[in-house]
Amino acid sequence: MVIGIGTRVRVRDQEGEEHYTIVDPSDADPGRGLISSESPMGRALIGRSVGETVKVPGPSGAFYAQILEVR
Repeated sequence: MVIGIGTRVRVRDQEGEEHYTIVDPSDADPGRGLISSESPMGRALIGRSVGETVKVPGPSGAFYAQILEVR
């Protein structure tokens, strides 16, 4: 399954595991795990699938996240 808007994703990065749902920017609520498709993490995940590792730009430098599950 390829990640797109409405997809639930579980990723692992240097901080541990996180669960996200990719949503339209107007529906984003990061505190509830709803991340915008236009956010750095959202952009990195769109079009990817389980097993891939993505590079995510961040304020203190880029980091990597591995895609563990897509629903």
